Amino acid sequence: LVLKLIFSDAIEMGANLLEKYSYPGYSKHMFVLTDGLANIGLRTQEEIMNAIKKCDQFFFLESAEIIVTLMTRAFQSVFDICGTQAQLIARGCNNAIITKIWDYESNAPDANFGELHVNNLRVVLCDFRVSGAVSEGTEVDILDYQLKYNRPGEVDGESLIVTGKLSVTFINDKSFIQQIDPKVKTLHAVQVAVEINDKIAQLIEMLVRMTENM
Repeated sequence: LVLKLIFSDAIEMGANLLEKYSYPGYSKHMFVLTDGLANIGLRTQEEIMNAIKKCDQFFFLESAEIIVTLMTRAFQSVFDICGTQAQLIARGCNNAIITKIWDYESNAPDANFGELHVNNLRVVLCDFRVSGAVSEGTEVDILDYQLKYNRPGEVDGESLIVTGKLSVTFINDKSFIQQIDPKVKTLHAVQVAVEINDKIAQLIEMLVRMTENM
């Protein structure tokens, strides 16, 4: 059953659900998606629209490709912010080369995180190549990284920097290849699928343009 609701109906339904399911000690948030054509020809109560304008945040979805990014920002906005303008700077060392940081607009070895939220885990998937010209059992540092950010409300102040290293131990036992963390496999599979979908969309767009020009 598909229901076509006007904007005010959606807000009312959400408010009723929030009132029905009460969780003491937790805040209540409502996310409403609209195609921008809501309530055409209808008059919405001024009190409702003023409350929405004063209390809520709005994200405009220009295309389907940015839905995931903007929805992620919307969900993260309910958390308290502990840092802003956060940037992960990663560099290879000892002949290691970073080839890609997934899920960010640029393929450069720097990832702009934007805001850091309290009690919110950020997972970064990184591809890199290492040199195998070392003896078995040798532990080698392969990545240097910095997390650089500013305190909320101090965007022009001095940045805070957290540093760290990533090391690997070289072995000749191929059985360890079968012991990759399932979480890492899942993250990689999801990112590859997203990249393939983007390429398919680009090819379809090219085909449509070619057809129109024929």
